[in-house]
Amino acid sequence: MKKEQVKKPYEKKQGRGKVLVTMVDIPTQRPYSLSGLGIYCHVSERFILDFEKRLQEKGDEEAKGFLAVTTHIREVISTQQLEGATVGAFNANIVARKLGLTDKKDITTDGESLNKGYYDLLKQRKMKQSNQQ
Repeated sequence: MKKEQVKKPYEKKQGRGKVLVTMVDIPTQRPYSLSGLGIYCHVSERFILDFEKRLQEKGDEEAKGFLAVTTHIREVISTQQLEGATVGAFNANIVARKLGLTDKKDITTDGESLNKGYYDLLKQRKMKQSNQQ
C-alpha cells in the first residue's frame, strides 16, 4: 500500500434529497489500527507484537521507554476508534468487537455445553419430562 493510499480518506455513499435521491460521496476518516501502523512503517502487525513482547522480557530502562511509546500508540488507536464509533464515523459494532467491548450473554443454552449431540439433548429432555410426571 502506498502512502498516498493511506492518507486518502475512504468515501461512503449517502443519499441526499426527499423525492429524488442523489447519491453523493462523503469523505470519512480512516480508523487507526495497529495493522495500519505496520503498513505505514513497512512491517507486519506480528513484528510490532513481537517487538513489544521482547521489550517486556528485556525490562531495562531503554525497553521501558519504548514500552511507554507503544502503550501510548495503543491508547491513541483505541481512543480514535471509540470516538469515531461514538460520533457515527465508524461502524460501532465492529469497533466494539475489535476493542473487546461486546456484551457476552448466554441467552440460548442456560449455561449448558453447546458440544452436546442432538440425541444427548433429546435424552435429557425426556428425562426432564419423566421427572415432572
